[in-house]
Amino acid sequence: MSTITEEYDTQDDSEKQNDPAEFYGVRDGTLFLIDTSSEMFNNNDDGIPLFVSCIEEYIYILKQKLVWNRQDWMGLILIGTETCDTDTKIENILTLQKLSPININKLKEAEKIRNNWKDYKSKSSSKQYPFQDTLWHAALSFSSINLTMSARRVILYTCHDVPPLTNENEKHRIRAKAATYSDSGILLYVVGLGNTWDAERFYKDLEMLSRNINKEDYQRTSYKDLLHQVKRPSRRMAKLPWRLGKDVVINVDICNVCVKSQDVKKMTMNSENNAPLVAYTYFQRKDSDTEEDEEDQERDEKITMPLLDADLRKMGEFGGEKIYFTLDEVKSFEKIFEMGIDMIGVKPFYCDPMYHLHAPYFVSCNKSCSKGEKLLFAALLDKCKKRNLIIICRVTLRKHSGSYLYNMIPMSDEGGFYLYKIPYNENVNNFTEEMYQYAFNDQDKKIPINDEGVQLFKQIIKKFSQIYDPERFPNPKLQVKLQSVETLALDLDVRDPPQDETLPMEDVLQERIGDLTKQINELFMPEENEFNPPDKKRYKKSGKSSDKSVVTYNDEDVLELVQQNKLDRCKVSDLQLFLRNAGLITSGRKIELIDRLYTHYRKNSDEN
Repeated sequence: MSTITEEYDTQDDSEKQNDPAEFYGVRDGTLFLIDTSSEMFNNNDDGIPLFVSCIEEYIYILKQKLVWNRQDWMGLILIGTETCDTDTKIENILTLQKLSPININKLKEAEKIRNNWKDYKSKSSSKQYPFQDTLWHAALSFSSINLTMSARRVILYTCHDVPPLTNENEKHRIRAKAATYSDSGILLYVVGLGNTWDAERFYKDLEMLSRNINKEDYQRTSYKDLLHQVKRPSRRMAKLPWRLGKDVVINVDICNVCVKSQDVKKMTMNSENNAPLVAYTYFQRKDSDTEEDEEDQERDEKITMPLLDADLRKMGEFGGEKIYFTLDEVKSFEKIFEMGIDMIGVKPFYCDPMYHLHAPYFVSCNKSCSKGEKLLFAALLDKCKKRNLIIICRVTLRKHSGSYLYNMIPMSDEGGFYLYKIPYNENVNNFTEEMYQYAFNDQDKKIPINDEGVQLFKQIIKKFSQIYDPERFPNPKLQVKLQSVETLALDLDVRDPPQDETLPMEDVLQERIGDLTKQINELFMPEENEFNPPDKKRYKKSGKSSDKSVVTYNDEDVLELVQQNKLDRCKVSDLQLFLRNAGLITSGRKIELIDRLYTHYRKNSDEN
């Protein structure tokens, strides 16, 4: 069977293609509500209208999300306007951007809204309106989406301490509507604008009701932290059951410690009209080859029907026999264990850094857990920390993915466990041969330590030490992406790339350390004579082939190289000559040839 890929113009293709990334993956949904009362068009301390500053914050977050994570959803709604949406006909609510996946077009529209902000000033309504309709409309925007979102946020920008009220009884209805947000998993954040805004008067109650927390547990999120949460991609990956034994389950959240930014997707374009193209892959049966050109031409002219997925087979060889599986059977192999974390056992704390080749996950207790589950989780965390134990478990993150072994390392200060992946026995590679000359132990081959060098490096580290602040070191690659997004959205000319703030200031660093680098070089990298292999001695053979010569080496020369540990500097051809003169096998990799010579000459040296 062979794979053939063809491209079709999407404008002429009526069949709509579904991107799996739209249905699977980690995504956030954020809906922005901006008050358009007349006070919102007053200038702030920087001389910018409050309404314009809100739109600029929306644009800033949208740019960041276009760089970080293109799966997130965002929407923009104005409240307190004279006009309203034609589909819902809810008074004083105008949707400028529906809650949908972010893209460049959203950014272009937001730029137009900011530039034409005076048009919305004229649409501001002077009459009071029921604020609970605003909360209901925001919840309706999320309820119409049938996708899993790790976070659903509603961010309200206003300069009023109390929302507009048609009567005093309306406060109760607003609180009741905010309480329903906790059942829908929607978090309400209120951003107060102006120097006299006070959250204690009313909006604090709405935030507590939407999160279903008590007054003692409530802690207001600063606007800086809120922006950091919204613009960065979601860290929460999944909600999984942690099975400790029979009928003992704790619901936990799995979060990423580090998040990788997503690159802009490449699109295939038609070279003639720049129309986007979509690629289709299908399989067809490959006929046996023939030698006659006429038969080849006839076969090419035949219309070959593509094979269906049900006709495809995947082959695996087991015990010398070829066994064929259907695609459904291959998928069923991945459904061995249920989703979740299965506890295997505990052991004393030991963490081998050689096995941990990626950033860990973080396991925390889910907020919706019962009081008993939270107490059990806290007790396990505390006991493992005090007794210096780690938990071995099997983790299955997705329904159709494999299961892997992990170490759960307690981090009581952070309220959870770090989840480090560990390999199965068959996946561990042996690097003994490749790293034999760098392997040290505490018996016969101790680590060489130079006390003078240690002191020099301590001085360098002390002079280079500084307090790390992530805000001082923006990712240069992300800054280039952000500039590209702005250039495409605003149709700007190509600009010079932004300055890389992560590059060290060499002049300042050199001034700090002085001549310490010179001392390091003199201590660890003295000038050595260039290595030259021993001179080759040629001996002529007698007979007909007297014009040819054979290259040989003295054993004393090879033994000297062995004692100086310089065999790795020789060429493979020289190593093979050494082995041939010693009567040893000359086949194998270079590392095997070196090991063979070391074993032979050191053994002879010990016997003598």
